[in-house]
Amino acid sequence: MTDPGHILLACLPALPVAVFMHELGHVLAGRASGFVVTSFGLGIGRPLFVIPVGGMRVYACLVRPLQGITFAFLPQLHPTRLQLVAFTAGGILANAVAAAFSLACSWMLPWGSPFWIAFAAINAILAVSSLIPYHYSAGQAPLRTDGALILQALRSGTLSTSAPRTIQTASSLRGLWASIGDTLILRVYLLSAASAWVELGDLGRAEALFRDAESTGGKIPPHIEALAALVRAEIAIGRRLSVEAESALVIAEAIYRRSGQPAGLYLVDLLRVSMQSLEGDAARAAETLEALASDPVAKSHPELGMATLTVRLAVACSGSNEGAVEQHLARYEADRPRWPSATRDLRLYRVLARFHSGRGDRASAEAAYRNALVAVKGVADGWADAEGRRAFLEAQSALIEDARLCLQDGPEPEEAERVIGALATTRPIDPWPAKDQRFRRWGLRGMLANVVACAAAAMLATIVEGEKGGPIIFLAVLLALFTILGALYLGLDLTIGRLVPALRRFSGAILVILACYPWLGALAIYILSTTVPDR
Repeated sequence: MTDPGHILLACLPALPVAVFMHELGHVLAGRASGFVVTSFGLGIGRPLFVIPVGGMRVYACLVRPLQGITFAFLPQLHPTRLQLVAFTAGGILANAVAAAFSLACSWMLPWGSPFWIAFAAINAILAVSSLIPYHYSAGQAPLRTDGALILQALRSGTLSTSAPRTIQTASSLRGLWASIGDTLILRVYLLSAASAWVELGDLGRAEALFRDAESTGGKIPPHIEALAALVRAEIAIGRRLSVEAESALVIAEAIYRRSGQPAGLYLVDLLRVSMQSLEGDAARAAETLEALASDPVAKSHPELGMATLTVRLAVACSGSNEGAVEQHLARYEADRPRWPSATRDLRLYRVLARFHSGRGDRASAEAAYRNALVAVKGVADGWADAEGRRAFLEAQSALIEDARLCLQDGPEPEEAERVIGALATTRPIDPWPAKDQRFRRWGLRGMLANVVACAAAAMLATIVEGEKGGPIIFLAVLLALFTILGALYLGLDLTIGRLVPALRRFSGAILVILACYPWLGALAIYILSTTVPDR
């Protein structure tokens, strides 16, 4: 049997190599499925080195050096599910292949057995843990595991995220992109964040981010130029600058027509409808929508279909077509549970509330304003920082005040004031601290159980003689090592953590990981080591 101690030492160099292999898997799968990969590497700040390779940038950073990230985008607006799943599953497949290859090497090669076994164990653990769907943060950047991305791609056929998460990702990682010279992905995310602020109703911030995107420099591919034209049109429509909006839409339309992207052409027409509706030309907007009704693009892309419903309802409101309003609203509320979006709900119910309020239909206006406030809260809860949440609520101040005036004479004015008052706070509503407290309790219980198990393993090792006692001793060492690490971390958490509260945010989750890792690591390494013949 291979010495478990040597395997444990070999895990130190094997871990960063396995994480790099995971990201390399994303790169290969992404490029094979049509993605443009701009950069990949380890870490989220303070680059140690940056190497240009084949139009990409490979980097390693000092901040979170074991956090692997691959940055990529698709030239087409709405890819297929197969493309999305292939890209997101690439890292998992790479780790699985690396684990199988390493295990074969440990069998066939007369040298390096500890490293091969450690590399196989770490790759297997990475592959399995990456499949678990959950959200996490790298610094201030909100990220999702491969499992969460694959699940979303299979359910909705898209990897798009909420407006707050898009804005926070761009804000958190723009320093990394600038430092490694990845101006292309920086431009893409700044444009996406600008579009997100347009959705949220803050045109000032959208314009600032758009200017930042335009000043990044570097060669601009046609599909990024088309994206910039769409964002410019969105801002112009929000400012009611019809000539500027139409000029931008003409540019985007020409690019999408040359590249053969029907989804892009559909989106251009949808923005034209919004422009016509804001100009008060409801009849022309309705005609354009009727022409889009036979387009199969919206049926194959649920997000476009829901966006079209939102625009249809807005056009019906501008044309005072009550029957069409009720029809589109009923369809939207029937489809909303399958494709939820607080940002889209906010845009729709804001228009609907003002429509009913203008007609003097107090009951319908109250219902719409309540739904709009629920949407405001849903979007506000997506912010991890108080500044972003404050800026969003400032942009919604007019809507919130209109809702207060409408609801204060309703049947439950106190409840309405409570909801509105809760929104007025600048502190983000964050459910994580309560969850982390539960993790902390489970982590401490696990640490206590590990102490008992370590003592029991040490006593058992004195009874079992020969090689049979080796795995027991190894387990005892692992339990003792991770228990000591847990105690040290807990000590830091109780001292430095009190001075810097941000450091305590994930302390419970970290304690759970430290409590579980010795068992998982010992099990994986023992299974692999027992399958390798003695040399």
